[in-house]
Order: sequence, then C-alpha cells, then structure tokens
Amino acid sequence: MLNTKSLIILFSIFSIFILSPDFSEATIDAQGYDFGNVEVGSLVTTLVTISNLDLTNYVDLSGISFALDSCSDFSIVTLLQPPITIQPEKSVNVEISYSPSFAGECSATLRIYTDSPWPSNQVTFTGIGVEQKPQQPEPDNISQLLLEKLQKIIDYTNESYIYQTFRIYEQDNLPERRLQAFKKSLGVTYNLIENGQFEAAYNKLNEIHKKTDGKPEANDFVPPEKATNLSAMLQDLIVSFDFEVK
Repeated sequence: MLNTKSLIILFSIFSIFILSPDFSEATIDAQGYDFGNVEVGSLVTTLVTISNLDLTNYVDLSGISFALDSCSDFSIVTLLQPPITIQPEKSVNVEISYSPSFAGECSATLRIYTDSPWPSNQVTFTGIGVEQKPQQPEPDNISQLLLEKLQKIIDYTNESYIYQTFRIYEQDNLPERRLQAFKKSLGVTYNLIENGQFEAAYNKLNEIHKKTDGKPEANDFVPPEKATNLSAMLQDLIVSFDFEVK
C-alpha cells in the first residue's frame, strides 16, 4: 500500500502535468521577406502569418516589435495588443508596411516574443527605396497635345491646296486622288489618337512621313520640292509620340 509520502509525490507530479499551463512556440511562415524596389514616398504592405502548430497547447504572444537594423521605414500596421493567445493549430496575421523615406537599401527584423525575455522567432524584412519616376502628362493631356499638332498639319494641308502652294510649275497641281489619300490618312491618325491607340497612330504617321520627307518616290503625297514644311511638321508630331511607344 502507498503511504502518505508517496501519495503527496504522485499528486505533485499529477498537478504539474494537468494543472499547470503548457505553451508552445510561435512559428512564422517565412524567415525573410524582400519588398524589392519601392519608390520613395510610396507604401507597400505584406502579411506575416504567426502560427501555433501544436495540436493541444496554446501559444501566448507577449510582444511583437521591430529591432531596427538600418532604418525605420518598416512598421506594423495591424494593431494587436499583447498578450495574444493563439489556439492549437490556429494562426494570426500581422500586416507589415514599407514606406521608404530615402533612396537606398533598408532592413529591419520583426521579433516575436512569448513568455521569455528573448525572442522566440523573428523575420527579417528588406527593401530598396528608389527615386520617383518623373510624372508623364495625363492621358487626356497627351491626346490633346497630339491632336492639336495634327490639326495644324490638316489646316496647313487644306490651306496649301487652296492656294496651290504644292504646285511645282504653274500648270501642275497635286493630283486630286493623292491629296484625298493624304487627307484620309490624316483622318485615320486623328481617330486613332482620340481612341488612345498611340502605337497605331505612331506607325501611321511614319507611313505618311515617308511620302512627304522630300525624297522623290513614285507615290509621294506632295512633290519633294514642296515637302519641306509639311515634313518638318510631321517629324515634330512623330517625336511627340516617343514617350508613348517606347
């Protein structure tokens, strides 16, 4: 039979396993995360998942904080007030943001604390701040600029035909069918720009320019001797497309 002393020892062991809380360690889904290149002044975020993989025990988180390594551009977006208890086979998500304040590399370590003064797990974040790209004109302003230049070409063409400035000799006129083909090509280009089809408009303008570049060809829209001004206007419009088609 068990004596009183033996019963006391057995009861103490039973209390340790049954009555005392048993906590597991927190597991993070990644040991490192790279935000890559991010423009200075902008903000990007990602989620870190902190899991309890144990089947029976709880995890108590006493703290989540950054140990800054080289900058303070990382921050915790999710507002979780410790202590945080994670049930068995459950997890919590913590949102992390990166908003570079300077151009260059940045890193910081997110540390997860349980009931120990030392971090139980951690994940290192890195990112590179890059200078902001120069802002391009708004699409509507781009279209308006191109259409204004194209309209000047159309007006110049109509005026030149009225005053017969495309003539080489007094008895020669620009053949009617070529002028109509030229006007039609300009009209097609106008519609393409209005619809935001910049690459197609750019290609169409280059086709037109080849027939007005001052180099004699069989199907020139305008006699080479009279093409100088028109060619220059078309070339200026083509250059205006460069930022859209590159």
